[in-house]
Amino acid sequence: MQVRSVVSGRGKTVTLTLSRAVAGGETLKLSYTKPTTGDNVIQDATGNDAASFTDRAVSNLARTPRPRCWVAPRSTADCWC
Repeated sequence: MQVRSVVSGRGKTVTLTLSRAVAGGETLKLSYTKPTTGDNVIQDATGNDAASFTDRAVSNLARTPRPRCWVAPRSTADCWC
């Protein structure tokens, strides 16, 4: 999966826009490399630069809702009605 954009906003929040939706329960690996020069670094709330890290597991804990059926499903596993 690719990161399409990164936005560093107020409140020390970094928002990543991904190339596709992440399913509920899916786990991804996230890596960050601290730049060697410049001011474009991630910092904690007290202003300390974040250290580089590799393959940190990140999980989407939101449940993916099952689609509502408007016609009878072929099986109960297809969706709920």
